[in-house]
Amino acid sequence: MKRLCVLCLTLILLLATVACDRKAPASRQIIVLIDVSASIEPEAQQSAFQAVENVVSALRRGDSLVVIPITGDAGNESQGHILRLTLAEHREAYDQDLRRAALDLRRSLEETKAATRRNPGSHTDILGAVRLAAEEIRLAGEESQDHDTCPKRPHPGR
Repeated sequence: MKRLCVLCLTLILLLATVACDRKAPASRQIIVLIDVSASIEPEAQQSAFQAVENVVSALRRGDSLVVIPITGDAGNESQGHILRLTLAEHREAYDQDLRRAALDLRRSLEETKAATRRNPGSHTDILGAVRLAAEEIRLAGEESQDHDTCPKRPHPGR
């Protein structure tokens, strides 16, 4: 009986140690380019917006979502219309932060859809939208380096 208790206690301590060592999955940055030009059928646009809403349910704490509309002139027309959502890493009671983020994104998507219907672009600047996505990736990389908590060691040769 004593051996069984020692074995159980050892197993519990081992499992507790393994569980404490588990690291949270790395946060992700998801960038979505959505064509809002007049060349896209309204049903296809609606499906694209619905797909973006569905992405929110797959986000984890710390993840970020960037929605970049593909317009006729990405450099000028996309400014102020890029949607950014970052989920907090720390949980609020009853996941209110997640619900609030999903609601905010839905509102922003509705505003983007309404603006698209009022003023659809006549052509698409896909390369310009890709450049904006590349800039978002670059900025996210710089931000993650700024949040690095480990001090950098100087190179021995310097």
